[in-house]
Amino acid sequence: MLPGRAPRERSPGATRPAGRRSRADERRVVGIVHGEVGERVAAVEMARAIGARVAGEAQAILTLGSRIAAMLWRLG
Repeated sequence: MLPGRAPRERSPGATRPAGRRSRADERRVVGIVHGEVGERVAAVEMARAIGARVAGEAQAILTLGSRIAAMLWRLG
């Protein structure tokens, strides 16, 4: 974890809007979550690039984050 940052349990846009089920709404939510995943992956990449000590699972985070981003891209 980067210093000075509180952990988040989930991305705020990761939940489905209550009562809204149109395709446009689903695409909007998928786009938000896709962006959130990309930010998390980028944060781990930047931490590694500057030599910060990141958890031993950093490579797993990068791999899974990239896979999730690809799946979300296809959904959007």
